[in-house]
Amino acid sequence: MKNFILCALTVALAGCSPQAKQLGASLLSQTGLVSESQANTAFSVGEKLSKAAGPLTEEQEYYLGRGVSAMILAQYPLYQNQAVTSYVNRVGNAVAAVSDRPETFSGYHFAILDTSEVNAISAPGGFVFVSRGFLRQIPDEDALAAVLAHEVGHVVKGHGVNAISKANLTEALTMVGKEAASSYGAPEVQALTAAFGDSVKDVFNTLIKNGYSRSQEYEADEYAVTLLGRVGYSQGSLVQMLEVLQSAGEQKGGWYDTHPSARKRISEVKDLDIALSTNTPGYETRTARYKKNVKL
Repeated sequence: MKNFILCALTVALAGCSPQAKQLGASLLSQTGLVSESQANTAFSVGEKLSKAAGPLTEEQEYYLGRGVSAMILAQYPLYQNQAVTSYVNRVGNAVAAVSDRPETFSGYHFAILDTSEVNAISAPGGFVFVSRGFLRQIPDEDALAAVLAHEVGHVVKGHGVNAISKANLTEALTMVGKEAASSYGAPEVQALTAAFGDSVKDVFNTLIKNGYSRSQEYEADEYAVTLLGRVGYSQGSLVQMLEVLQSAGEQKGGWYDTHPSARKRISEVKDLDIALSTNTPGYETRTARYKKNVKL
């Protein structure tokens, strides 16, 4: 009963003023149902829940993205090839420039991960990573633009931010669980604390290991097609890229573990009410440019 009251008040009192929190904590403790320490914790967590529910500022998103990027780079080293990295950034920024969010707090940053694993990852704030193994599968600049446009779509649609916000909520619930466990020692409450443990790891698993939801992936694909058309790239290049992955066979790790199957994604893209352009003007020039710049 006490646990239920604490959790209910935590949500109900989120966003109260400091004066209201102090008065509320005092009155709540006088009921005898909870201690003053527990009441203060409920108000403190309520404030955290309120912050987690609200939108992040551009600066907050940037620093969160940096944190996630640091975790990515702890697992995958950067590919040290300035020429290829600069080229990928030019293509990526050309796509980002025509998006509905052409600017972030510190701009878009595109980097190459030094791994043979096929993967592409986007973190909040405009941090986009593509693996060396993925670049080896990409046949031309239009296909590269399609991959990067998909990741830019995740940034524009706020998919990564949504995952981060849920992790903040997890951290808040951890505080509730720990306070209750220390006071009552109930096995079920202790289990709750363990379940809502390391929120940072939770974020990493959401973005890197488990991937976005299927609906978010399809949304990013649809948005990528739109961006490709705005720049002048072949919109059909996304389907062509997915067909390359499909022909390579379903593999393990990276992109294959965190995205719906290439076959299903191809079907979803083809079902869009969009006439997918192919071989748009300048295609030969772009392809020659890709072969000149991407030498791994």
